[in-house]
Amino acid sequence: MRVGFVNTVEKVNFRPFRAYPLSSLLLLTILEEEFGDKLELSFTDLRAVQEDSRIYHIPEKEVYLHYVTSPDYREIKETIGYINPDRYGN
Repeated sequence: MRVGFVNTVEKVNFRPFRAYPLSSLLLLTILEEEFGDKLELSFTDLRAVQEDSRIYHIPEKEVYLHYVTSPDYREIKETIGYINPDRYGN
């Protein structure tokens, strides 16, 4: 199964020791240890991407994971709508 963790564009995420991306990488490490070759894991860091082009930088996966915090909620909701417009449309 292809699983991707998506780190948001939100500018507050530029602080290097904030929960992003360290928490995301920790969760991916745990998934890798638990499931090994059963999962194809990736991490997509959108911090250096313009918000209006973020969808073009997210590779196609079967499952997307997001580390949700209040400042990121709007962006994550919009991104999910772009990834799966039939179900969550924008």
